[in-house]
Amino acid sequence: MSLPFAPKIVYPHGGGTTLTLDTPMGYWEPESKGIGGSDLSAAGIPEAFQIRRDELLHVRLRFTESEWSDVRDFIVWAQTNAQTFDFYPDQGSGTNYECYLYAPELREGFRPSRMSDPAFYELTIVLRKADGTVFDVKAWPNV
Repeated sequence: MSLPFAPKIVYPHGGGTTLTLDTPMGYWEPESKGIGGSDLSAAGIPEAFQIRRDELLHVRLRFTESEWSDVRDFIVWAQTNAQTFDFYPDQGSGTNYECYLYAPELREGFRPSRMSDPAFYELTIVLRKADGTVFDVKAWPNV
């Protein structure tokens, strides 16, 4: 049995390779990001156009040194292939989301940070659901 919020990632979407982490992830943070532009008219009136809105989830993966190579392999795969994968925020619950890796992008380097216990790493990745909708994962469902 896994600890609550120990994540699992299955890639590509629907099956293939499974990355299962033993350590619960840090609390995630949502982000809503408009893609488009804005300006002020000559009269000082704001104007904007939106191409789309990305609903993102910043996820802090926590893992051991021995899990680093598997985490690295997943990120390299996601950056290189730009395909969807299944993200389970809590591998014990069965709830999953079909996602893209939004960040780090292919042109970005990535490296984990050491946690206070030097045997553990932490790395933030940013996810976007394939259908573009808001993530409904909650740490405190009754609040």
